[in-house]
Amino acid sequence: MKNNLKKNLPRTIRELETFARKKSSKGAFNWLNAAAESGITKKINQDAFKKVEIIPNFFHDTSNLDTSTSFFGHKLSMPIIISPMGHQTQFHKNGEAELAAGTKFENILLCFSTQGRMSLKQIKRKCPRGKFIWDFFPFGPRKWIKEQIMDAKNAGAIGCALTVDAPIRSVRYLDRETKYDARKHGKFYKPMPPDISYARKLKSEDLKWMKEYCDKTPFIVKGILSSHDANLAIKNGVDVIWVSNHGGRMLESGYSSLKALIEIKKNVKKKIPIFFDSGVRSGSDILKAIGLGADIVGLGRPAIYGLIWAGKKGVSHMLTLLREEFETAMINSSISKISDITARNIMKSNLK
Repeated sequence: MKNNLKKNLPRTIRELETFARKKSSKGAFNWLNAAAESGITKKINQDAFKKVEIIPNFFHDTSNLDTSTSFFGHKLSMPIIISPMGHQTQFHKNGEAELAAGTKFENILLCFSTQGRMSLKQIKRKCPRGKFIWDFFPFGPRKWIKEQIMDAKNAGAIGCALTVDAPIRSVRYLDRETKYDARKHGKFYKPMPPDISYARKLKSEDLKWMKEYCDKTPFIVKGILSSHDANLAIKNGVDVIWVSNHGGRMLESGYSSLKALIEIKKNVKKKIPIFFDSGVRSGSDILKAIGLGADIVGLGRPAIYGLIWAGKKGVSHMLTLLREEFETAMINSSISKISDITARNIMKSNLK
């Protein structure tokens, strides 16, 4: 494993955040880093990782390190997904397409959103080999949701994700301080439905007809934080559970996504793939999340830090940092492949 990093480049995700802050407007950067109200949940997410320790188990051959995994038959170079983040043209003129282009050297999953500024077809023109998942919100009637799913499938999405943890716009003090509204920067590629209150009418039974529209395309539900909701989703046909608290952006004093991951992994009645995000800032965080039950680990803000700093090259650099850290953590834990990362590698006694 070679260290390909050059001098005068950000050498950690934290440093990349600092570099990005210097290149962004205060309003846009505050919007990106803002969390619900005072930001307690965002801090809880990141602090949870500090309470988890990795236990190395030596005497295993790691000379042939393999970080690859798969998603419903699609081979991936790392167990990573770029989590959806809306309004990306406020950070780079080419927005989502530029971010996607920055991942071409890593065969990973990318998730983009109806809250974005580009359609999946537009993004795919810049990254034709990308493995895309389309994320939609329950912000309209059944006809509108069906349209989102069918558009995604026709554009070649390999998964459709429903975000359930944003039934109302949250209060974020950083946004209030700068009087910044990201929705005013750029135009949605398609007009949003007039009444987002549909999200507050969502029932678990609605997942059944959404899955019918998805058909053979994997159906993912994002924003699950309890085994109760996870089991309801599975009962109604969901193929993948995405454990997430929206990066701490929705609810003040919310439940740590990492704690939720542990509970859900322990109590789900049927084994299905689990995605996870919220608080991931390093390669060792990825290893911890997998050891605690995740199959694929998502990052949102770190990808945008790279996009702000240097466009597609910045995104690529972010992934280089993560790969180096993840490989190092695996080797130092005497782990040679993803399937070998298990609960026996993790000490979580401090995570209560």
